[in-house]
Amino acid sequence: LIMSSGAEENDGEMSDIQTEGLVLLQMFCDYNPALRSEITLPKRIMSAMGTSVQSVEVVWDGKLQRRFFPVSEISEHIAEATRQRLVSEIDRTSQDAKLQDFLVWAHDVYAECEHQEWLSSVEIGYNLTLASVFSRTSQEAVTWLSFFCALSINVVLLVTYRHTDEWIDELGNREEFAAEYVNSARKP
Repeated sequence: LIMSSGAEENDGEMSDIQTEGLVLLQMFCDYNPALRSEITLPKRIMSAMGTSVQSVEVVWDGKLQRRFFPVSEISEHIAEATRQRLVSEIDRTSQDAKLQDFLVWAHDVYAECEHQEWLSSVEIGYNLTLASVFSRTSQEAVTWLSFFCALSINVVLLVTYRHTDEWIDELGNREEFAAEYVNSARKP
């Protein structure tokens, strides 16, 4: 059931039935942990148990229970910053507030994942996609680049700046200049 034969093994992707088999296997291993040492599966499938199948812990009737589920492909597009923000900003004042806030967040996170998936599908050449250009890593690199560029410009300006008395002569009397400027601003 879990091990494949033929074309599916070559491309590294698992079919839906194989993923469901992994979910079932994880449930059995959770029920009987000694079973994990008796299982001999290929490394590819054992690594998929940690990536293709995840679990959530739920308190039900006062007992902690783990529930296993297959991981959707779209979840690979969730940014780490979004995950961290979700964990840190969700309202935990009560169980109901936590659930309601999570449902609001889920809609936004899903929209972000769909957008990231679309960005990943648009190729711009040279083996680049829009997702790699507009990734958070690229944004951070450009932010630092612009900071150092602005810093360099300011340092060059400070080092090469020379004050001359001719500037004051060109402006003339400061009061006259200010009065002329104010009067020109009032004209329609």
